[in-house]
Amino acid sequence: MALWLVRAGKRGEQEEFALNNRVAVIGWDDLPDLSQVQTREELYNLLEETYPEIQRKALLSWLSQIWPFVREMQQGDLVALPSKRRPVVYFGRVKGPYVYNPNNPEGAKHTRPVEWFKEIPRDRIDTLSCCILRL
Repeated sequence: MALWLVRAGKRGEQEEFALNNRVAVIGWDDLPDLSQVQTREELYNLLEETYPEIQRKALLSWLSQIWPFVREMQQGDLVALPSKRRPVVYFGRVKGPYVYNPNNPEGAKHTRPVEWFKEIPRDRIDTLSCCILRL
């Protein structure tokens, strides 16, 4: 089991959507459904094609964020969503595979189903290991 850090927009724009719809989300709305992408190289090529103005270093950084969300997260893994709107961290458990929904709002088209089960005030989290023990 792994613990993944996820965000819901730079300023938490999709936090409410993620929590209410029981999903973890990532941006990159210009990318199509990624469920058929089989390799990191294929995803990198798609990023390069979709964002030709973006430098290689940034594309590699994006690749390192998108690939795990689409291909490495497993059902049962934990996710932590630090809130940008409240001084809490939400914790959930991945409930299924990557899903692309073009009808979702901007910044929430690429998703993972998540059962959100706990929120912990940030001031109660002194280290990651302490945080996991308190869950």
